[in-house]
Amino acid sequence: IFKAFVAASSVTAAIAILEYFVLPITFWSSTLDLVSFERVVQGIPGAQTLWDISLLGDYGAGQGAYPRAVATFTHPVGAGGYFILPLGLTVEAWYSGEARGKRLMTAGLVGLSLLFALATIVTLSRGAWIAAADAVVMCGYIFRRLRMAFLCLTIVGIFLVGVRPFNQSITSALNRNDSSVIGHMEAIGRDVQAALENVLGAGLGSADRVVTNLPQTTPIPSPSAQTSAIPTPSAQTGGASASNGSDVESAGIGEDLYLSVLVSTGPLGAATFVAWCLGVIVALLRGARQSARKWLVIGTVAALVGSLASATTSSALMRFTTAASAWLLLGLATSLVLATSPGIGSLTRPHLGVRGWLSLHLKRHPKP
Repeated sequence: IFKAFVAASSVTAAIAILEYFVLPITFWSSTLDLVSFERVVQGIPGAQTLWDISLLGDYGAGQGAYPRAVATFTHPVGAGGYFILPLGLTVEAWYSGEARGKRLMTAGLVGLSLLFALATIVTLSRGAWIAAADAVVMCGYIFRRLRMAFLCLTIVGIFLVGVRPFNQSITSALNRNDSSVIGHMEAIGRDVQAALENVLGAGLGSADRVVTNLPQTTPIPSPSAQTSAIPTPSAQTGGASASNGSDVESAGIGEDLYLSVLVSTGPLGAATFVAWCLGVIVALLRGARQSARKWLVIGTVAALVGSLASATTSSALMRFTTAASAWLLLGLATSLVLATSPGIGSLTRPHLGVRGWLSLHLKRHPKP
């Protein structure tokens, strides 16, 4: 199943790269009208232009508009989040020596790693970039291939710094003149305010809702010939889909996964979610030592850790279309570990299991 997932993901990654380097951005508003699809089929009334569905990026006034790859999905951030898992699996298989002595297989794993890395890059999702880097470093640390991991990241970093528009996405974020970064900061600020106003949570469905009645965009010619016929967002919106409280169905919380869970379920639900994620990570790391498919388990854990890190600026892990396979494979990896080491789920003395640990604890500390 994991190998089939990587194979399917490689096709999706190839499509993303083809979109970015070959297809004109107007393909998504004419030949394949993704704008109308999101507005009519997905029910997002604010989807009126390519800007509204985030297929165009703008790194500040005067720097122009740039296309973003979306692969077979409907949002570049979700697409970037999707590629974290196949990248983690292929890098882990490469580092673990699964193809030791097989040059062709080794070359294939290296090629797949580069394919998934490039697919992640062309989505222009910086959160996915950070998640991918975290996954690669974690893979290198566990298999003692840190030098190789940092070498790979250095090569990718040189590419990002030397090639436009990727370098502008970095400099604009550092200079804080990026409309996307400003929009994220403002949205997270609103999320924090909503969380403070609903200390016990506002109930399921109160966060991560669709924004309606978005302000109209002002047609401004773009300096890029490829996007000259595409209107850019007005200064009022700052390149991000923003609206006041009276124009939305709910708070619109969704920039931060943890704030979204906090507002939806309250402190107890948010603490449970975080504790569950940490418990799964610990269990998988413990069980990986005894697993015959160590690369599979570690690759899944590394991808989860990276995704949880990037979840501070997005909630891609809660999008079914892009995250369903990630949760499915995480469950399969967990069941694989528990099948080989049933007591691994216990936080202490894993060889005893939960029942054995409790009986031992009660014997040592009998009731008075």
